[in-house]
Amino acid sequence: MRLRFVHPRAIIAERVESPGTKAYTRREAKALLGRYFTRHPIAVRTYLGAGDLLEQKLSDKYRGALWPVIQRLYPRWFVRHVIGHRLGTVMTLSTRK
Repeated sequence: MRLRFVHPRAIIAERVESPGTKAYTRREAKALLGRYFTRHPIAVRTYLGAGDLLEQKLSDKYRGALWPVIQRLYPRWFVRHVIGHRLGTVMTLSTRK
């Protein structure tokens, strides 16, 4: 086992989503949208998604005997109530045109 830092964006692009998927911080997403919508404030909200809570059906990639155990033991209550939506991987931005 090698201990080496892997940037969260690389993990998302290579392991969680399809290749080429990009992840943005709240600040980056707001700046990206702010280039086109300048008159009104931009609201950014994050939410816990099914992947954050390990609630999705396991794909063939995760068919080993350990994955169903991990999924059952995952601390969903802690993630929902202690960590909360602020660290969720689903993000919405809204503003007025």
